[in-house]
Amino acid sequence: MAPGADDRQLSADLERTREVISVLADTEQLEAEPAATRADTQAEIGQAAQHETAPRERMRADEAAEAAFRACGKAEPRVREAANGWGVRAAGGTRFGTD
Repeated sequence: MAPGADDRQLSADLERTREVISVLADTEQLEAEPAATRADTQAEIGQAAQHETAPRERMRADEAAEAAFRACGKAEPRVREAANGWGVRAAGGTRFGTD
């Protein structure tokens, strides 16, 4: 080979290597973009599903709380009656028998 031919060959190889790296980087970027779009879409779908189910869950919780409150209201007179039958006084704690 003529003097400098090795340098020219090395330079040409280096340039081709840069082009290949550039193409690979572009390909990776093209592959990454749809994956990122899919991830964003899945996140948005998840947020929408949470947003939609939250009011229903709050409504169910409210209904359960109201039912529990009503049950307590119905049970209170029976509890008082039972407590009086066993000699329980509210202010003084539990006492059996007479004072």
